Formats: sequence, structure tokens, C-alpha cells
Amino acid sequence: AEGVGASAVKDGISHAAAIWNPEGDMGDMEIWELAEPLLYLGRNIKPNTAGYGKYRGGSGYESLRMVYGAKDWTMYFMGNGYMASDCGLMGGYPAASGYRFEAHGTDIKERIEQRLPIPTGGDSDPDYPEYEENMDAKEIIRDKQSITTETVYENYDLYLNYLRGGPGFGDPLERKPSMIQDDLNEGHLLPRYAEKVYGAVVTQNDKGRYLVDEEKTSLRRAEIRKERLHKAIPAQQWMESEREKIINKEASVQVRHMYG
Repeated sequence: AEGVGASAVKDGISHAAAIWNPEGDMGDMEIWELAEPLLYLGRNIKPNTAGYGKYRGGSGYESLRMVYGAKDWTMYFMGNGYMASDCGLMGGYPAASGYRFEAHGTDIKERIEQRLPIPTGGDSDPDYPEYEENMDAKEIIRDKQSITTETVYENYDLYLNYLRGGPGFGDPLERKPSMIQDDLNEGHLLPRYAEKVYGAVVTQNDKGRYLVDEEKTSLRRAEIRKERLHKAIPAQQWMESEREKIINKEASVQVRHMYG
């Protein structure tokens, strides 16, 4: 149920079911809660999972689940953490890499009994986390180690199920402002990335709706294109510098391990 990559004419499909997986039709929360000792505290489109582009990739989604009624329950994370496994086309960006969130030994049981706020909804902006504001826990893990071994989960522990988006197609500066505005208001995109990546000039009205100014966006994009030219180097020069790095074995530890 990850996002599908964009094509040359349209955005990718968001949180699409895997055609080879019959569980793709088992989408209702109530069905999953009958099958597993995991209650849903939130289920949302995951902002900024789609690869940027003239046409963006499909967005992934996330589910915050709480262990309840379990006697011997283990889970593990399996996804892409430190690196992206797909790439965009014709200037499009790859989909966002993943991360994990889990919490053990929480005080959620006591908070429910006292009718205090608990973590709910999505972890929409991991740079500014909100779950931790509504609970205490003996251990909270937030990192990019998205492939892990099994961990034992006790009742009232939390697990964030994060499914990634798809890659984008084309230069993000060519995306229509109206499409960026829709992305913002539908929860696919965070405002600071609309400005940073798409060159959009964004405001928000008194009803909380995001608005993209087309004229100011056009001017800002012209500035970004000039900045690109200032930083750019000829392709031949870049290839020579990259070749020099390879000869000198200047690569990350992971790449050196991969290629021996």
C-alpha cells in the first residue's frame, strides 16, 4: 500500500494496494483489529512521502497502533531508512526515505483512566514530533534504522506503521501552482517544502487554508533557476570529479561494503 511512481502525464496513485497481496482488500481498521491485538490510534496520508516533481509520486500513509490484549507479541520494522531505493525521472525526486517510531512502557493506560490526552492521528512532521507531548514512556525510539530484528511489545506500547510514497517525474519548478495548493490542503505536502523545493510562495488564510500566489511563485522560480546556473558545473567536469572519487575510494562505508 505504498505510493506509486508518477508518470509523464499525471501524479502517481497514493497509498495504492499491492496487486499481488490479497490483504490489499482488507483495508478497514475493524478487520485488522479483529485479526491482530493492535488498536488504531491514527491513520493518515503521510505528508512529504511522495517524490517531488512536475508530477509527484503517490503519497504513502501511516498508522499509529497501540498493542492491546496481547500475551506474547513481537514485531519488527522492514523498510527503507538511511537510503532511498527508487529514483525519480527527468528531474523528479525519489520518494522520501523512511524512519521508525516506537514507544515502550508508556503511561497511556493511566492517561486513559484519567481522561488525559494520548497520542492520536499522524506523525505529520517528524522534525517537530507531537506524540511525545501526550505521553511518558520508559523508551521512545526515533531513528532511521528501518530494518530491525524482532522486539517484544507489551500492552499499551506504540508502533508506527509507515508506508512510503512513490518517485516523481519532471522538474518540480514546472508543477502548476494550483496542484501545489491542492497538495498542501489535502495533506500531501508540508508548507516549507512547497517553498524550498517547488519555489511556491505560500500564505494561509484565517480559515487555515493554504494559498499559492501564482505571480510571486513565478518570480521566485526565476530566481531559483538563476541560483541553479550559478552552482552548476559542466557534465564532463562533474564526471571527471566523480571518477576521481571512485579511484580514491571516497565512498560511504555502506557503498564500500556493497562493492567489496
